[in-house]
Amino acid sequence: MELNQIIDAITVRAHRMGLRDPESGRVDTAEIESALRDVLQELAGGWDFDAFIVMNEAMYTTAVGKRDYALPHNFSRLISPKEEDQWQEDWGLYLYDGTSDHILYRKNTQEFFRDRTTTNGRPSWFTIVEGAIHLDPPPDNNGTNNNGAYTGRGVYVKSVDTIELNDLLYIPNPHALVDATLATMATMWGHASAPLLEGLKSRALMRMVNQQQRVQRPQRYDKWTQRGLGFRRS
Repeated sequence: MELNQIIDAITVRAHRMGLRDPESGRVDTAEIESALRDVLQELAGGWDFDAFIVMNEAMYTTAVGKRDYALPHNFSRLISPKEEDQWQEDWGLYLYDGTSDHILYRKNTQEFFRDRTTTNGRPSWFTIVEGAIHLDPPPDNNGTNNNGAYTGRGVYVKSVDTIELNDLLYIPNPHALVDATLATMATMWGHASAPLLEGLKSRALMRMVNQQQRVQRPQRYDKWTQRGLGFRRS
């Protein structure tokens, strides 16, 4: 479904609710886009919806001895990890050596800093600090394969900083975005229906989350509040 179709539906209902400029009598499209973007950011920030997941075949190319590489401009966050075994988790980041992809395992920043090595090799660990991925051990020349480098690949959640009206949104139950966006707008306006619509927003987003079938890890949703959707991983 195209975003402009969703915005059209929001416009009609916002007009009926009185969420419009008192002088012109028109609903502000920019305000709708801002509220819709807030809702999409909330979804992308909390759950691994297919609509926000990117498969990037070339995030960066390593150089011998260089640990850190800037993340792509559209990177927002890592996907929920898939458990590989009792000790390791697959966070969706890999190194390609020209033949095979190798999983990069995550360490928290303190542990990474403490345990890092100075001997070059094929990286197997990563951490993310200040918009860059840091690798350990520092990369070697990959045995002169793949032009003497490794290629960083990954699956991650993209940022939702801007929206384009002609964008197609592959998301379950996109009409629920109408309810969620109207609730956000009502709160911005201080509309009397805001508390009621916030409850409607929570139910609308819950329907979307429940219909999303291909998440990397099952999640259980314990609490729904007016401030947002709380969840705990099972």
